[in-house]
Amino acid sequence: MLVVAVGISLGIAAARAGVTPVPGVSPLTFLVLPIGEMFTFSVLFVAAIALRRRAEYHKRLMLLATLAMLAPAFARFPAELVGPGGPVAFFGLTDLVIAGCIAYDSFRNRRMHPAFAAGVAVVVVSQVGRLVISGTPQWMDFAGWLVS
Repeated sequence: MLVVAVGISLGIAAARAGVTPVPGVSPLTFLVLPIGEMFTFSVLFVAAIALRRRAEYHKRLMLLATLAMLAPAFARFPAELVGPGGPVAFFGLTDLVIAGCIAYDSFRNRRMHPAFAAGVAVVVVSQVGRLVISGTPQWMDFAGWLVS
C-alpha cells in the first residue's frame, strides 16, 4: 500500500504548495483527483488480492486498479492535447483507455468478463462522485484540513 501512501502524500504536498496542473482549478479542488484515485485504486487492489486464486478476476482487477489512476497523468498533458474539458476530459480519456482494454478482452473471449463489469462500475461511480463533491463546501473544508 506504499502506492496509496505516496500518492496521498504527494497530492497533499502539491495542494499545500499551491500547485495545480489545470489552469482555473484551485489546488484544494484538484486534490479530489489524487485522493479519489488512491481510494479507487485501494478498492480495486483489495478486491484483486481477495480474488488472487481466481486468476481471470485478479488480472483484470489489477489492470483496472492501475488504469484508474490515469486521470492525474492526463491532467498534466498539454491543454492542446486534452482540450478544455478539465476533470471531465481527464476521466473521459481514462475511460477510453479502459474501454479499449475491455473491448480487446471482450472480442478475444466473446463476452465481457464480470470482473471488468464490476470494476468499471467502481471506477465510474468514483469519477462521478469526485465531480459531485469537488466544489462543495464540505470537500473544501476537508481538503483545507488535509493541507493545514
